[in-house]
Amino acid sequence: MYAKPKPQFPVIPDRENRCIWMDLGILAYKICVRDYRCEDCPLDIGLRGGDWNASHSPVDCMSTAEHDDLHGIHSFPHRPFHQVLLKRMIGPYFELDRYYSSRHTWIRTVSKDCHLVGIDNTVAAILGVVDEVKLPQPGTKLRTGDILCELRQLDQTFSIASPLCGEVIHVNGELNDHPHRLLSDPMKGGWICAVAPAQAEADLRNCSPGVQALPWLVDELLRIEQKVIQAMDEKKTPLLNTLNDGGEICLNLEEVLSRQDYIKLVESLLH
Repeated sequence: MYAKPKPQFPVIPDRENRCIWMDLGILAYKICVRDYRCEDCPLDIGLRGGDWNASHSPVDCMSTAEHDDLHGIHSFPHRPFHQVLLKRMIGPYFELDRYYSSRHTWIRTVSKDCHLVGIDNTVAAILGVVDEVKLPQPGTKLRTGDILCELRQLDQTFSIASPLCGEVIHVNGELNDHPHRLLSDPMKGGWICAVAPAQAEADLRNCSPGVQALPWLVDELLRIEQKVIQAMDEKKTPLLNTLNDGGEICLNLEEVLSRQDYIKLVESLLH
């Protein structure tokens, strides 16, 4: 007989402690590895609108092209916008069994010869709607960074870059008839394709596994907020609208940004 190993991230933490973000419904499971020392938690600092990077080395999180723009940010005037975007990007939708790339795609290992690929919640939240998904053909050979699929939104096409090298062995055909599934369920039913990896270890090393991606996602949250706020400086249009039934506030970036600024924001995430 042997003792059953203890799960690394139990739903109910030891000693019944609960992170404040679990109580708020933003996180649905324990991810804390700091014994609830919130003052030293990059996720907690980011969720509260602080700047974790101001006191930590850039090597502690996945770098971004405009990383330096975030230094010195400590509060946000559009707090409801922060909370809505936070829930869309992370919330209860974050999956621990994925590897996350800096181009906002994820990889899930199904077997040694099959990795599923999709987009993360960040891109799905910002896009909001997509009219068509152009999937790769089975048998397509991919190099890391090659165009994996294309998304059409009105007259604009956005390219999704492959996070790994290999051969496409299967695609999610449901996206042909129901492209909205890519955005409404990006982490599960909205996966893009299955790939037989050619250099899995090397490609996965360039991604952040599970909980280690959270500081980077918080960093991206702050970067998106700054881009939107800067674009809105000369406008009076509200960032958020409340649903008619008085329910959850909804995010409408396509309505409050110019088309040009909106396209730049999406492409800054994908490339």
